[in-house]
Amino acid sequence: MPLERYVGSYVNEDWGTLEISSDGEELHARIGDLPLPLVWVGADSLIADEDHEVKFVIDASGRVTSISVSALAAEGVVRFIRQ
Repeated sequence: MPLERYVGSYVNEDWGTLEISSDGEELHARIGDLPLPLVWVGADSLIADEDHEVKFVIDASGRVTSISVSALAAEGVVRFIRQ
């Protein structure tokens, strides 16, 4: 899939805004001033900052609606909703 499919702002009430951008060859993520290096591990799944599993949630039309990030908080999975 084209990287632009994933690019955008994703918001969580407690964690703020997770920005996903692309340089045309790879995706980049950041929360506020904190960059999160991303490594693809499967279809719509990445590892951020070496220890956070990131999964893009895709709806039936193929649109990315949110991102689920695990190991970001003690409660397990944190969901960021696309804006």
